Amino acid sequence: MAALQNGLARVNVSRRQLLQSSAATALIAVSYWVGDGTVSKGPDQLSAAPLGAATTFNRRTLSYFSADYVTEHIWDLATAVELSRIGRDIVEIRVALRFDPRVLATRDVLIVEANGEFHAIGAHESSTDGLIAEVTFILDPQLWKQHHLRFSPPLIAKSLYPNDAIDGVLVPTVELTFVDTRGSTQLLTRALATELTRPVAPWGVEVAAAWDVVSRSADGTEFYRAPVGLLVTGAGPNPTPVGMQVEMRVAESAAGAPSIRSYGDGMDELPAGAITSTTTTDGIIRTVTFVVTESLGPGTRRSISLEWAEFVAQQAGDAPPRALVRVTTEGDDNAPRRGPAGTDTIVDMATAPAQVKQDLARKGG
Repeated sequence: MAALQNGLARVNVSRRQLLQSSAATALIAVSYWVGDGTVSKGPDQLSAAPLGAATTFNRRTLSYFSADYVTEHIWDLATAVELSRIGRDIVEIRVALRFDPRVLATRDVLIVEANGEFHAIGAHESSTDGLIAEVTFILDPQLWKQHHLRFSPPLIAKSLYPNDAIDGVLVPTVELTFVDTRGSTQLLTRALATELTRPVAPWGVEVAAAWDVVSRSADGTEFYRAPVGLLVTGAGPNPTPVGMQVEMRVAESAAGAPSIRSYGDGMDELPAGAITSTTTTDGIIRTVTFVVTESLGPGTRRSISLEWAEFVAQQAGDAPPRALVRVTTEGDDNAPRRGPAGTDTIVDMATAPAQVKQDLARKGG
């Protein structure tokens, strides 16, 4: 991004990049049961100004649980705000974002789209007072030559687990202060999220993987790593549903299909029927699905020991996909909770210990 000059800089960024945000992925899969009851709360206009209009759009989803884990709050969070009909006598617009720092974080740059160009505006000031955080940006009048502009609130959804049960969360707002040539000010305030609440009975499960080399190339110079053991722990607050699935994906060209050597609780091995597995191949991916046929209460641990058949990895110019593990409950109403980016939680090969020889999945970068 270009360096800021007097708080204003032109940047080369696409509309897609403007509207996207990223968040760290937590090593947790949390699911919930949804009841029939749904409560909807719409955005609230706290005060209005006769000049201008503010419209929010291009939304993304954020969710968290109540402190007693019986209600899920789901936000439809705005990723863009458009201002139109900005008066000719307006010489300054102040943008103040207020949010709950337990749920959201913010960048210190506001991206503004005006007159067909993108601009980066540095934060004027920021502060946190208890459960209310605020960051303010001041916009220069050269940005609204055509009497409208659009900006992307720089709010980032935090990865909340294990602190995903919270009460009294402030719905984020944007307060716009219009200053005219006479020094008079008018305010326009908009909520940046609509909210749905619904009854839930959430459960969680954590998966840790032990990684090792499961295949090598014919000459032994390259290898492929995958899990040789999995530790599955119920995280509560409710038991997991029967039929929870732990899915492992490996490259078809780099590894065969593992078999379950043992499944148990510490030194005690459980009956074979307590877990089943199936293997499918789709293109370059081999998927092994472990189905846990028992319910795991909070704190309950199960270890899965895997045995891999001998396999000669194929050397190729392109790196094969890395092995990964995720939790799924496909076909069950308790679908896994997804992270802020909308993706499943995974444990990937980056957590494996470093090796001396060339890792096939890291080849070429």
